[in-house]
Amino acid sequence: MKNRVLGVVNNSAGLSLVEVIIALLILLFTFTGLLLSALLSIDQNVTNLLREEAVSIATIRMEEAMNMPFDSVANDTAVDPVPLPFCGNPPVSDAGPYPVKVVRSIRNMGNYPFGTRMTLAAISDPDTRMITVLVRWEYKGECYTHSITSLRRRS
Repeated sequence: MKNRVLGVVNNSAGLSLVEVIIALLILLFTFTGLLLSALLSIDQNVTNLLREEAVSIATIRMEEAMNMPFDSVANDTAVDPVPLPFCGNPPVSDAGPYPVKVVRSIRNMGNYPFGTRMTLAAISDPDTRMITVLVRWEYKGECYTHSITSLRRRS
């Protein structure tokens, strides 16, 4: 509604500068929250992708051990050791040597190193061995591990 005060038309239907700034701040906070949730989602997806690769590596190494002759399966020796950092506080207990390095090309991350270690343990039956494959990787300063264990009997 237009009012005439001293010959000046007063139009109160527009927005003041303060209202515009408040609206922009609300939009800024909204988009900041959306951006942070998108970044968190991407980070979680990468973590899951690395975990899936570790499961795949452990499965492949276990299948290799199961397909070898019983007496040929042995503990890993250093072929191409992986110098994985000590991470965690306190450092993880499995930070020892990972004698076999497996490098996988993962999407836009390039070649990503995983350290693997296969160990054999004798159990009470001399014709049975317990095989454990441990895969370790580091992402954003945190250590992750995946292990798979199986029993193998002499045929």
